[in-house]
Amino acid sequence: MIAVIGSGISGAVCARELHKAGREVVVFDKGRGPGGRASTRRAPTGTGFDHGAQYFTAKSEAFRRQVEDWAARGVAAAWDGRFVDLAEGQANPKAGAAHTRYVGTPTMSAIVADLASEGDYRYGVRVGAVEGEPGAWELMGAAGEGLGVFGAVVVSAPAPQTADLLGKAAPEIAGQAASVPMSGCWAVLTAFHESLELPFDGAYIAGSPLSWAARNSSKPGRATEPETWTLHASPGWSEEHLDSDPMEAVRDLLAAFWAAAGIDSVAPREAWAHRWRFALPPEPLADRCLFDADLGIGACGDWCAGPRVEGAWLSGQALAEQLLA
Repeated sequence: MIAVIGSGISGAVCARELHKAGREVVVFDKGRGPGGRASTRRAPTGTGFDHGAQYFTAKSEAFRRQVEDWAARGVAAAWDGRFVDLAEGQANPKAGAAHTRYVGTPTMSAIVADLASEGDYRYGVRVGAVEGEPGAWELMGAAGEGLGVFGAVVVSAPAPQTADLLGKAAPEIAGQAASVPMSGCWAVLTAFHESLELPFDGAYIAGSPLSWAARNSSKPGRATEPETWTLHASPGWSEEHLDSDPMEAVRDLLAAFWAAAGIDSVAPREAWAHRWRFALPPEPLADRCLFDADLGIGACGDWCAGPRVEGAWLSGQALAEQLLA
C-alpha cells in the first residue's frame, strides 16, 4: 500500500497513475478537497475566485494529450482573454511566443478533481511525521495519532514542508528539498458592482507591488456578474509583508492595482485576501522528481520540474513511473 501526502496536481496525478496500475493508494490532504494551489475559493457571498494558479499551457506532448482530453470532456477550456504587459497605466499587448492558455471549467479546481475522481482520498487530515523503516512506514497525524502503515510514501507538499516531513525517514531527499527556497504570494480577491471597463483580462505587471491581475469573470465557465478580479502580489512584496494583516494587504494591493491600471480607485463590492505561504520556487530542482528506491520514499511537485501546472503534472507522472518501474 502506498501513501500520497497532498492532493494538488502532482500528488493527484501520481496517485491516479498508481491506482490505474492496480496499486492500493491512500491520499491524505489537510484541505477540504483536492486542488492545492490549483484550487478555487468562495467568498462568504458565494462569489468564486481562482486564487492560486491562474491558467496553464501545454508544451510537452504528454501534457498536451492530457489537456486535449480535459478539453474534450469539458474539464478545461481555452481562455481567449486579452493579455497585456502593464506598467503605470500603460497596457501593451503581451510580447513573446503565444501559447494557448487553458483554465479548468467551471473552476480551476476542476482539473484536480478530475485527477482525483477515483481512489481513497482522506481530506481534513494533516500528516505530521513519517516514521518507521523501509517497507513499514507509519504516518502520524498532527496530534500524534497513527494514520496507517505503508510500504511506500510519496510527499507532494511544497519543498520546505517536504523537508520537514522527511527529515528523519529520508534525510537525503529532505536535504534536497530544503535547498529549494519558495517565496510566498498574497492574493487579493475582489468583486465590483459594475465593470471597471479595463482593456485587458490578464495583466503581467512591472514596477509595482503586484505581478499579476486577472479578470476572473472573463474566464470560460465563470459567472460574468459580478465582475471579479484576482490580484497577485510580487514575490518580493509578499516576502516583505508575509505577516501583514489580510485587510492591510487588500488595501495596499488594491491601491497598487489602481496605480498600475492608471485609473481612479473604485469601491469594491467585496474584497478579501489569501496568503500562499509557499507559492513559487525561484530556482526549482533540475530533477523532475526525487525517489529513493531502497527506502520506498519519493517527493514531487512544481519545485522539482518548474513552477507551473504542467511542471507539477510532469513531476507527479515521473514519480509514479519510478514507483512502478
